[in-house]
Amino acid sequence: MLFLLIVLNVAYVLDPNLQPVEDPAPNQNFEEIANVAELKKKHKEDNFTCQGHILNILSDRLYDLYMSMQSPMEIWKALKEKYNTEQQVRELQVLVSRLRDLKVFIQELLQVGAIISKFPSSWNNYRKKLLHMAEDFAVEKILRHLHIEEETQKCDTVYLP
Repeated sequence: MLFLLIVLNVAYVLDPNLQPVEDPAPNQNFEEIANVAELKKKHKEDNFTCQGHILNILSDRLYDLYMSMQSPMEIWKALKEKYNTEQQVRELQVLVSRLRDLKVFIQELLQVGAIISKFPSSWNNYRKKLLHMAEDFAVEKILRHLHIEEETQKCDTVYLP
């Protein structure tokens, strides 16, 4: 996706350091004012193009979740966080399975702790809630909790104004 956005020359709108185009000063000449207006128009069109292409590649279910977001940067961050979290969990599962293959036993409580520690910062409240629970979780149970929480957060973002 990023490659396509680069080829289309719209990937710059995903830059978190991108400064908004400021309104022209009243003392600027007509040409400078026209340049600023043209730059604003291009930025708006590029935002629209970028957002449209990102939403276009999503499945119907994901499209429904992310279409209400206002900017391509907001969608990009949310998708990046979602897929980075899933990738980290998969990497932990692969590591645990490799250790089991090598007959290295790691207590399940430590495995669960490692998974919880990899939550993104937006999940801090949920992380605290899990850590304060009295019960010990199995890896399968924590993964089930993660899927439920992820679906809940998706639904919350769709229905929030």
